[in-house]
Amino acid sequence: METVKLKKQEPKSFDLAVRKPKVLLLGNGLSRAYNAGSWDHFLDSINRKKDEFPKPNDIKIPMPLKIILLTDNHVGTVMKENKEYFLKGFYDELDKDICLQIRKLFDCDFDYILTTNYSYELEYTVYRDKFTENRLKTMQSYIGIDRAESKYMLHTFNQVNYEGKDIDIWHIHGEARKPDSMIIGSDYYSRLTARVIEETKNSERYDLKEGKNINLISINSWVDALLFGDVYVLGFGYDYSEQDLWWLLNRKANEKIIDKGKTYFYEPGAGEDTRVKKSLLNVFDVVTDGLDMGYKENVDYKSFYKDAINNISKKVKEQG
Repeated sequence: METVKLKKQEPKSFDLAVRKPKVLLLGNGLSRAYNAGSWDHFLDSINRKKDEFPKPNDIKIPMPLKIILLTDNHVGTVMKENKEYFLKGFYDELDKDICLQIRKLFDCDFDYILTTNYSYELEYTVYRDKFTENRLKTMQSYIGIDRAESKYMLHTFNQVNYEGKDIDIWHIHGEARKPDSMIIGSDYYSRLTARVIEETKNSERYDLKEGKNINLISINSWVDALLFGDVYVLGFGYDYSEQDLWWLLNRKANEKIIDKGKTYFYEPGAGEDTRVKKSLLNVFDVVTDGLDMGYKENVDYKSFYKDAINNISKKVKEQG
């Protein structure tokens, strides 16, 4: 299959009164459903304190701090040492049925697919046997800046060609082949949040010249896509440590443009923790009707994701 050359692209513009960007925000929940041990494997591999903490998942602190603890505050070094796992070994362990579900998401015709994953399940689905690190390099594109970013990838994405159509995939917390871009420790999250805040101060992302439609928006970054699009959140649990994305939810709720998009959240769950998270998300105007989808206990996650993807597909088509 022909690949897309590294290039600068022109941003897409949307009149929000007519059609909003359709955006998927995908976390690692889908991958974990099809490979339950992948994240556990990674935590074990980076653990420099095995004698003291042999079971990383038993440590009850926020993940950005847990990573600092497990790596003995050598996060950058450890990520470089383990990047090959997300480039090769990860896919050997992955249940290949996940590709069927990812194809269904591709068929939704999202304008942008955003993922917090460092790994390449999405790109792998397109290229399979021809998936290589070199091919990943040729997919890279960027908008709104002079050159592709190597660290905070607000404007840089991978573009794949799936069944004749280009799909933009944004690794918003970095990607494995660029270890310096991987947002994982608390310091990394804080610095990225600062970049996100700065991005929203850039008046050039609006086409707000006098006499023009205030709803005409140019999407220059994944920050813009989340702020102004209809966003479908799947496999991403909005952990309270994800400060950049919580800040954006708050910013979106306060956005003055009348025709801004909605955010739709899908996650199975029950109990007090779920009720509190749902209530907090509702404060930020997030639609949580798909939060449990009838799943209360002993969730079959593969079934849940199949149902959620079917529901998302239906909603996206209804919205046009």
